[in-house]
Amino acid sequence: MNKYKDIWERLKSHIHDEDILELMEEYELEIKPKKIKKQGMKYPIKLSEQPWHHTYDLIRQIVFNRERRGTINHDFLINFNNEFFEWTKKVASGEKTTEELGKWITIKHQEFQSRESGKAQGRKEITKPKYTESGFERKHSYELSLNERAAIIIDELIAIFTPTVSKEFNLKIDYYEEDWKQELWAWCWENKDKDTNLKALIVDYNRLPSTSYRFHVSNFLSRMNNYIVPYISKLQYSCNDVGRYRMSDKFIEEELYPADNVHVKYEDGSVNPETLVISDKREIVKFLFKKLEEYVPITKESYRRYQKVLEMRYGLNPENREYTYIEIGKYFDLSKQRIYQMETWILQQFREMIVRKKIEI
Repeated sequence: MNKYKDIWERLKSHIHDEDILELMEEYELEIKPKKIKKQGMKYPIKLSEQPWHHTYDLIRQIVFNRERRGTINHDFLINFNNEFFEWTKKVASGEKTTEELGKWITIKHQEFQSRESGKAQGRKEITKPKYTESGFERKHSYELSLNERAAIIIDELIAIFTPTVSKEFNLKIDYYEEDWKQELWAWCWENKDKDTNLKALIVDYNRLPSTSYRFHVSNFLSRMNNYIVPYISKLQYSCNDVGRYRMSDKFIEEELYPADNVHVKYEDGSVNPETLVISDKREIVKFLFKKLEEYVPITKESYRRYQKVLEMRYGLNPENREYTYIEIGKYFDLSKQRIYQMETWILQQFREMIVRKKIEI
């Protein structure tokens, strides 16, 4: 700004026409009030030289952030500014000391940070119904503990959730609704600190952008569906039938045992591909992958990745070393959970292909 002032003054020094100089001076008078307005309120003391100036700056940052979010009451802010101006006048006249003003500033800073004076001012109204279906009261995030937020979020998710299942399973979803909703409650509560999508919904209660909110909700609803469909089928069918449906890994242990005696292994004549993979020959795995190309339409690159996962996981490599999920994840630059999902999925495909196509190995 000073650079432009210097140029302006040099320009004036080279002009000798009185009319032009008068016009330039009139222009200076026109723009001076605007500059004063931008500087804000003029205080009778210099704020930057005061020992409490840092605390005053913190208050200004809080005000700026809340004004941007629309969560501060402007009457509250105007009252603060007026009081502060009166304090500076008293300090300038010697009626009050700088230390006394500093103590007042500290108290106001605490008020701005507190729920009663700062965060509670100008809060946005909650547009959703006041109570959830189970009777939990919706409040603002600062009024709720994490557990209270979790209860509301879980109740909302269960309210909008409807199990999605293929018609071939013929599950009586409505008949078992009370049972599976209770089961979902227990499962969601157990996973509220473990599942990243559910945790994001709880921690950022009602503050996530719409796109991010939909992303976390859809991902968690998908997990809820994968968990609860086998649970409903267990209520409707015997353990052996659940095993034959193979809707997820939740009851993979039970499908190997009869319902009346969990200590006796259930032999249904099917081949367990996990035993095959662990057994001995890499050729068996290659053979299964070759057959699977005709059974499940996915790209060859995907097949190679799944094959590599199994070879590393079960020691089907030249080193005969069994790698952990974490080590395989680092190799593929994926999480250990994703590696576990890949392993589980490909073993399920082997199992179904062997049983349905009656493949002899």
